[in-house]
Amino acid sequence: MHRYPIRIEKPHPGPEALAEVLAQLFVARGWGKRTERSALEDAVKTAVRATAGEAMLPLVSPGKLLKGTLELWVRGSAALAELSGFHQGALLEALRKAHPVPEIRKVRFKNLADAPAPKRSPPKRKD
Repeated sequence: MHRYPIRIEKPHPGPEALAEVLAQLFVARGWGKRTERSALEDAVKTAVRATAGEAMLPLVSPGKLLKGTLELWVRGSAALAELSGFHQGALLEALRKAHPVPEIRKVRFKNLADAPAPKRSPPKRKD
């Protein structure tokens, strides 16, 4: 004699809320990180323009934001020395105002010349 497990049919919960479906879609596609990244880039542009001037703007690009520390990649050692020596405090305050969430507690400057080279795959051989 075989025993079949008892199946209990649960009623369908109904349609899902549109907000829940959209939230799942944003997470699945990674759109939330893109908008967060563009907001961070805009905040850096605004802060650099306000503190160091328009000439410094093309020399600075944001890096990672981890645990409240924002990496700023700077092109050229002279620009790096100027930002870290003269504008660091004002830049940090301007960044906090322009990008309040998540909180930026520290700014770390890095020279773009010291950046690791991008990984490239070897060319494919034709046989």
